Amino acid sequence: GLVILMSTEKVDARGFVFARIVRLYPAFWICCSITYWCCINTKYSADWPGYVTSMTMVPAAFGHIAVDGVYWTLAVEAKFYLAIALMLAMHRRSQIPALIVAWVCAGWVARDATVRTAFALDWAPYFAAGCACYLLKQRRTWERWAMLVLASWFCAELAAGKAMQHAKMYGISADPVLLAAVILAMIGIVLAVSMGWVRLPGSRTVLAMGAMSYPLYLLHSFLGWKALGLWAAD
Repeated sequence: GLVILMSTEKVDARGFVFARIVRLYPAFWICCSITYWCCINTKYSADWPGYVTSMTMVPAAFGHIAVDGVYWTLAVEAKFYLAIALMLAMHRRSQIPALIVAWVCAGWVARDATVRTAFALDWAPYFAAGCACYLLKQRRTWERWAMLVLASWFCAELAAGKAMQHAKMYGISADPVLLAAVILAMIGIVLAVSMGWVRLPGSRTVLAMGAMSYPLYLLHSFLGWKALGLWAAD
């Protein structure tokens, strides 16, 4: 949320969309290909149609399973990017905060699973928290603080709920309070950095770590499980 609003500065809808495509797709195509070829003939392998449609980032739209399970998050991000692009195209930049708040509130009242999935309502508060951090960096008002508090509250609530769902699904124990606290701490770190209360050193190492975060994320899941399996076998 913070980075995307930051990327809308001094660009129109076309520039925003172009920047997102250049930022996301080339690295994604490379990492998707690496995962596909490295996982052939394993329990993580995808079929050829799944690989080809995964290159769009939305293989489910074509009835196929993604090369890596973690790619589902990219479809969620794409919905957020699309909403921001439409606001820019309609010259409604100043109304983006209102849209974000409405998105979060819709997640509070909507109960239909199809609606929640279509509009990514389960993930709206996380984007909203980042957006609030960006807006507070620009100007501190009580409305923006309220936006951050509202988003953070829903983030903690959703995280705790998901923790209990997964604990029940996998037959493990979970502490929803602890997970909610971790989520709130992460939001606090983003806020501290965006407000300048904490400053990261401007070094090549930090820049390299930032550049590596996206491809590492794309590769960590199925390849990670495969690597752990090989390590355990040894």
